[in-house]
Amino acid sequence: MMEIQEIEEILQQKQNPHRYRHTIGVRYTSICLAMRYGEDMTKASYAGLLHDCAKHMSGEKLLEKCRSHQLPVSEVEAKNPFLLHGRVGAWLAEHKYGVGDPEILSAIEWHTTGKLDMTLLEKIVFTADYIEPGRDQAPNLAWLRQLAFTDIDQAVCEILKQTLDYLRDQGGRSILPQKLLIVITYRSVQRQRMQNDDSITESAMRIQIINGGKHESV
Repeated sequence: MMEIQEIEEILQQKQNPHRYRHTIGVRYTSICLAMRYGEDMTKASYAGLLHDCAKHMSGEKLLEKCRSHQLPVSEVEAKNPFLLHGRVGAWLAEHKYGVGDPEILSAIEWHTTGKLDMTLLEKIVFTADYIEPGRDQAPNLAWLRQLAFTDIDQAVCEILKQTLDYLRDQGGRSILPQKLLIVITYRSVQRQRMQNDDSITESAMRIQIINGGKHESV
């Protein structure tokens, strides 16, 4: 796997200054979130740095890459090829930059839309892409940045809701499948939150049983 500095030098040449600043911002934010939630910071660093490594490609080029490397393309992606930059980016991360970790590759692939049953690393990069310091257009951004460091699942849900609102405003039947994916992802994350809450409650009950039914702070 390439060293971080070497990847940065390559990306700085390929990306325009605005995109490169965003890339560095996502890497920085991914590391911070990983530190907060106990995720592997090296994985977060690579995933954040490489999340947009195919963003500079045109739609035609992204489709060509998918065809030449047998990467799947849905009907909606064929009509909106910009959605493919995550999938192509994951391929580039593996074959050009030497990333072999499937968790990093998956976080790169799904950083735009999210997916069913997201891992912590996927949530981190997905969230970092939305809240990094260079972002200034999203509504309630200051609040969302605070939320990301207190409840990552709720932050993902809020980002998904805002994305769905944006797509709803855009209209057009061609993006309906993407709307559906976002709704499914939202419900998946909500389910994970409920399971986590149940686990916390169960752990608290076990502590009380161990302590003879007495409630103690831990």
